[in-house]
Amino acid sequence: MKLRTLAFSLLLLTNLAMSQEEEKKDPATIMRELRIMMLTSDPKEAGLSKEENGGDAYGIVMDMPIGGEHTASVVSFVTGDASLYTTATFGVMGGVGHESVRKEAKKFVREAEGFLKMATKVEDFPYPDTETVYFYIITFDGVFRAESNMSDIEEGKTPLRRLFGAGQDVLTQLRLTTQKEG
Repeated sequence: MKLRTLAFSLLLLTNLAMSQEEEKKDPATIMRELRIMMLTSDPKEAGLSKEENGGDAYGIVMDMPIGGEHTASVVSFVTGDASLYTTATFGVMGGVGHESVRKEAKKFVREAEGFLKMATKVEDFPYPDTETVYFYIITFDGVFRAESNMSDIEEGKTPLRRLFGAGQDVLTQLRLTTQKEG
């Protein structure tokens, strides 16, 4: 599994480096492109298979509004890789290098598996409006989206609150690792 994680990370970083060489891009554009890259990644290129995975979901992207017109995307994969991308100019990558992040990232993906029945298969990946949270569940059969109003999540009126909580656990661990390094 460690080799697959490394291969997956290297593949994504290579694609990022190649796209940056084409033209200098601002950080917000890079974050948006990374998000799309994660949503459209081929699990076979990362050495993942449905049989070995033990489930349909191998990744999840939780898009949530943050201050004004910006969106934060918490990205997690069954390999334990996790990142934070934003439509602003900041993000956190490399969560796979920390055991606490890997643990929560894997839990987030496994939690997402239980919400596939609430999700609809999609081929486009827009950001949500300022009142909505999108959960893009990445599976071997495509990407599925579940969504909820943020106030329903906060008030516990939707089962997606549990999935949101798992995403927040990943975000917390990413934040803690950056505080230790900073």
